[in-house]
Amino acid sequence: MEHIENFKIIGIETETTNENGKSAEDLGKLWEQFYGENVPNKIPNKISDEIYSI
Repeated sequence: MEHIENFKIIGIETETTNENGKSAEDLGKLWEQFYGENVPNKIPNKISDEIYSI
C-alpha cells in the first residue's frame, strides 16, 4: 500500500442516480460544464493540472 499525503479536492459537483441511464446524461452535462466554463483555470493557487473524477 502506498501512503499519499492529504490534499484537497476542488471543483464542481452533481447528484445523480443510475436509474434509467440518468447518470450518463448528468455526468455528460457535468463534463461539458467543466470544460465549457474552463473550470480548471478558475481554481486559485492550484499546485497541479491533474484532474480527478470522484
